[in-house]
Amino acid sequence: MSSGSDTSAPAVDVADDAGICAALAGAAARGELALAYQPQLCLRSGQIVGAEALMRWHSPRLGTVSPARFIPLAESSGLIVGLGDWLIDEVCAQLQRWRAQALPPLRVALNLAPAQFSHGDLGAAVRAALARHGVEPSLLALEFTEAALVAGSPANSAALRALQREGVQLVLDDFGTGASSLRSLRSLPFSLVKIHDSFIRELPQDPDGLTVTRSIIHLAHALGYQVLAEGVETPGQLQMLHDEQCDQMQGYLYSPPVAPEAFVRLLREGRRLAPPRAVEAPQQIRTLLLVDDEQHIQSALKRLFRRDGYRVLTASGGPEALELLATHAVDVIVSDQRMPGMLGTDLLRRVRTLYPQTIRITLSGYTDLQSIIDAVNEGAVYKFLTKPWDDELLRAHVAEAFAQKTLVDDNRRLQAQLAGATAEQQALSRRLDELIGQGGGADE
Repeated sequence: MSSGSDTSAPAVDVADDAGICAALAGAAARGELALAYQPQLCLRSGQIVGAEALMRWHSPRLGTVSPARFIPLAESSGLIVGLGDWLIDEVCAQLQRWRAQALPPLRVALNLAPAQFSHGDLGAAVRAALARHGVEPSLLALEFTEAALVAGSPANSAALRALQREGVQLVLDDFGTGASSLRSLRSLPFSLVKIHDSFIRELPQDPDGLTVTRSIIHLAHALGYQVLAEGVETPGQLQMLHDEQCDQMQGYLYSPPVAPEAFVRLLREGRRLAPPRAVEAPQQIRTLLLVDDEQHIQSALKRLFRRDGYRVLTASGGPEALELLATHAVDVIVSDQRMPGMLGTDLLRRVRTLYPQTIRITLSGYTDLQSIIDAVNEGAVYKFLTKPWDDELLRAHVAEAFAQKTLVDDNRRLQAQLAGATAEQQALSRRLDELIGQGGGADE
């Protein structure tokens, strides 16, 4: 059961573990538990398409207790199964209340702990709550981590498959953090895979995080699953996820977890996620990023390239350049080599991983050329030019780089269209298999 982020007031210095468990045992019956809902949004439309329900506890005696404090104690003490049953019922009750308010139907996900998956009759608890509140099964999503799947019994796996056939959605949470990710991904008919926020947190500066994120998205799409990224907090992270064709997101960039009333206000206001740059749309303004720690060289290069109609951005070093790349669609980058903090070749190696579509040029008077030669041979550098430069020759090289970028963009658009068509075909194929299976079961 995920604790999520707690946006309420800091907890008081609460009692020892035994005291917390004793108070938690009757918290649901006393009405001390509540749910907060964090919106989940479609990256294409920017609209809310669902929410994750996160448990909150305010004790009159202990104050507001952080989920990071009480959820692990509930798991170790065995109280988590009862809390999970309350969570399932309360989510279904909230869905019924929203239907009574004539709100559009949307999916609400709840994260269940390994104990909830391995003990008790999960299928019976879900069916009872759905029936009690008259909720369509398709509006409920059950999230499981890989640890929960490993702990689960074959009987519970069969029960989940039965729930999925009835319309309940299954979500694999925190994908990529366990030891058996691919096996877990194939173990149940999931409709959605969630990328753990630890991979999102270091974007846009960490190439390794992007490599993992990109691999998860491509793997999930190849298997016909949609992908949701957790913990999205910056426009740069959002842009990267959009560029990698991630389907959905949740995070503080749009909204923290909020009370049901505040969530309703978000729905009624219709506030959308600010749209990222669309990779499908061609760039009308070609953008050039110049990276050099010497201001007079920056100024001279800006004057030179403005006559060609480029939008020119400048940075004094690698870290500043990476921040600009996260929020601007850069076509061509021209970087000096010897700069404080990060060599130009090291910057361009990161750019190659983070923004492979950007054409990378080194313009340097640095006399030790071995590192530059190595970067060129690796493919991190498209072209190496020397200082001092010839104005017309430099302009011609940059114009050639922009022409290369146009070819790269055309290829990416075709790939995106093909991936979308393939995902739709796979989803239709899965749905057809489900309908055939249901028909076969009815005949029996």
